[in-house]
Amino acid sequence: MRKKEKRKKDDILREKKLESLKTQSFLAALKENLDSETAFKIAKDAFEKYMTNFYGNIC
Repeated sequence: MRKKEKRKKDDILREKKLESLKTQSFLAALKENLDSETAFKIAKDAFEKYMTNFYGNIC
């Protein structure tokens, strides 16, 4: 694999890991600061918006 391609893959992996950490932090903050029903609703709504946007970008 060429050096440039490997660097690009490493950058993508690093970006995805950071996104995952942000998501985990968001969910942890919901859990710690809200009752479980409200936290679940907010998380569900956020995931729905994310998936709708993601689907819109690939279609």
